[in-house]
Amino acid sequence: GTESNPYDPRTQSECLGDNNMLASDYGIKNLKRILPNLTEWTKEEAQDYDMLTEGYNEIVTQYRRYIGHVTKNVGGIYETPKSMDEQGAVYEPTPRNIQKDAVSWLNRQVFETPSWILDKNIFSKINPEQGVEAIKAIQESTLNNLFAGDRAVRLMETGSASAANYNLDELMTDV
Repeated sequence: GTESNPYDPRTQSECLGDNNMLASDYGIKNLKRILPNLTEWTKEEAQDYDMLTEGYNEIVTQYRRYIGHVTKNVGGIYETPKSMDEQGAVYEPTPRNIQKDAVSWLNRQVFETPSWILDKNIFSKINPEQGVEAIKAIQESTLNNLFAGDRAVRLMETGSASAANYNLDELMTDV
């Protein structure tokens, strides 16, 4: 994808597959495999823990990227370019079930504290406030993103167009 449409969750850079939630679950499983080995993998003789800090920060950054891929599904608008002689809508809301899956994923992977990222072994070597602050910032920015004005407007518009569409009230309840 080109990410030319900021609302289409099907066109995101660094996003694999046709199911952002499943792909992000796999990505997080990989991060969970990396994290316990990070201290050993970044160890250099007679060096401080700068590489460990950098590696940990990269894990947090990648985790945030997965969250962004999933969040884009909520209030998403599919854009399917067509010529005038082709049938069907060019713009349509992301299917309701996909939006509900995205919110469920966020509840499970973000809003239930992701304790896997709070590795005591790592925090004994780097600034221990980094982990809690990182999680707090991730949860806060995800909430802000989910309830941003433009997303709320899209959910109100698409929700009022059809009862079959995901809507803002449902998002509030699901979160």
